[in-house]
Amino acid sequence: MADDRPAAAALDPASPSTSMVTKIGVIDWPGLESRYAHHPPFVDRLAEVAVTSMRGIPVQLREHADAGRTTDIAAVAHSLRTGAHVIMAFAARDLAEATEKSCRDGAAEASALARSLAAVVEQLLVELQNRLDRRRL
Repeated sequence: MADDRPAAAALDPASPSTSMVTKIGVIDWPGLESRYAHHPPFVDRLAEVAVTSMRGIPVQLREHADAGRTTDIAAVAHSLRTGAHVIMAFAARDLAEATEKSCRDGAAEASALARSLAAVVEQLLVELQNRLDRRRL
């Protein structure tokens, strides 16, 4: 599941690659469109499925973080990691992986990472919905 960017970049809001996410978006749309160039409508279908499946994740992550349920955070992060990889949301995928690992390792920052991941997922959902809305016009 690796790409050329280190996972640590997803954790540091000041890192150049993370600040670029804010400027250019969470999803590698050109890469995704290239991957499915043989069937372009599939990209929008992936976006629809991602919005539906990820809609409740930010609330879940925050609730689990507030309650200190790191096992539940790890499960949500694991599921999200796979979905983020499929839609080429690499920063989200890397942060989900780091969040899951911190939970499994019993790290003190697990809840903080879960809250950061919730914010990234919200940004991801906005980006997905914006694409779907533009396609419907």
